[in-house]
Amino acid sequence: SEPTALRAPSPRSLCSTTRLPATSPARTMAQYELYYWPIPFRGLFARAILAYKGIECALPPTSELVKLKTAAPADCPAVFMAPPLLHDVEADLWLSQNAAIVGYLARKAGLEPEDGSRAALAMKTVLDCNDVLNELTCQCGFKMWTADSWKEFRAGRWVKWLQIFEETGKRFGLTADAGFFLGTDTATVADLSLLALW
Repeated sequence: SEPTALRAPSPRSLCSTTRLPATSPARTMAQYELYYWPIPFRGLFARAILAYKGIECALPPTSELVKLKTAAPADCPAVFMAPPLLHDVEADLWLSQNAAIVGYLARKAGLEPEDGSRAALAMKTVLDCNDVLNELTCQCGFKMWTADSWKEFRAGRWVKWLQIFEETGKRFGLTADAGFFLGTDTATVADLSLLALW
């Protein structure tokens, strides 16, 4: 039966940086290939879903990602600007943009709430998590924090983000010991996105 609180995938399953070349037997058996840099950042959102559901996923070498990223769109199977990049091997679908990947995997893995309102709130949660990452990293390193700007952020927007997540969970009956973020009976993409963020 489903636990009353989300059991997180092991840190090893989320943060492993083992890269599988194209000739690896483990890679040829994987249902998905996830291209991302060997750092714990946006790539963790898709990996949290896959690890939670026990779905095989190969992590191609960074050199393959660089080759795809630097190719002209007309010469690349994936038309994209930046990772994460997901390849659904069976469907031969190449998909970029973190929220699009997370939404696609959630639907396929049965992690999207059945109720339409909660499904919309789940996607809002995914996008909120992306916004938090953008703000924490100053738009992925576009600029650097100064002591004053960091202090202002921590006292203002950071506190409000924490309050947003806390209040949302409380409104759906989430406690420190039990429940799921949107009051569902089982974990959804919202719970796993929060796991990946925090």
